Amino acid sequence: MRLSKSWVIATKDFKVFLKQKKILYSITVAPIIVSILIPGVIYFAGQNKGGRLPATELRVLLPAFAFFYLILAGYIPTTIASYSIVGEKVEKSLERLLATPTTDSEILLGKGISAFLPSMGAILGGSVIFMVLMDLVTQPKLGYYYFPNWNAGLVFFLMVPLAVVMSVGWNVIVSSRVTDVRVAQQVGILLVLPLAGIYVGGELNLIQLGDTNTLLTIAGVLFAVDLRRPARHRNSRDRGRSDLEAAEGTPACNYFFSLFFFIGLALTLFSSPTTFSFRLGCPLPLVIRVRRLLLT
Repeated sequence: MRLSKSWVIATKDFKVFLKQKKILYSITVAPIIVSILIPGVIYFAGQNKGGRLPATELRVLLPAFAFFYLILAGYIPTTIASYSIVGEKVEKSLERLLATPTTDSEILLGKGISAFLPSMGAILGGSVIFMVLMDLVTQPKLGYYYFPNWNAGLVFFLMVPLAVVMSVGWNVIVSSRVTDVRVAQQVGILLVLPLAGIYVGGELNLIQLGDTNTLLTIAGVLFAVDLRRPARHRNSRDRGRSDLEAAEGTPACNYFFSLFFFIGLALTLFSSPTTFSFRLGCPLPLVIRVRRLLLT
């Protein structure tokens, strides 16, 4: 695989994105709104309670709010990555792309780079605004600046890139198998659901998103899912149109199975047996037995 060929394809896509302002707005507006809205909600919630928002409650909410950026990592690349292959089909430029002396893997890598870099830039820029504003809002109550910290570093510099890679891979696969941009975007955004489920579990204190071991486990699962995309390296003269359209990689079910399996595993390992049993209605002895089985 020649990275230079992939970079040429990515550069071509960058030029297209700069011409289409709606794409730039779609990847920059959401992180900015979230980064301002969440601290604003915390500020006004404290004002409505007469400034009596408990510090213990903030320590539970703040890690979950940071984890929310994984949902953005699943959502933001959808606009760009879902357009990658199906856009070439719509513009009738796929044949010219296939005629270039590049392999399938180089083309897909170039499409992935063009979606990864703008998405990461938008999310990291939004995270800086979020941490600054959240510190200004919570410092009087906590007595110290909560951000940045080790767990926030894990979220923004390890888990968010892994989630973006996963989202890009998923959306490129979807884009290669449909013929309409809107269908690609609608199907691609489904990847947000498992991440949203973990976020809700953190808000309900079912999953300890402020625990380093929990975050490392989530990162490990994201890394494992990212690795499950084998691709064949073949030259363009040895392939037909159907080879790129197949976009060999992880089937859709692999993404969802891996992520949903982790949600159940994380709930079992990283929440107390009593809390897990009460909230989900599982018999407490069964939860304890499964927990011991997994930890031994």
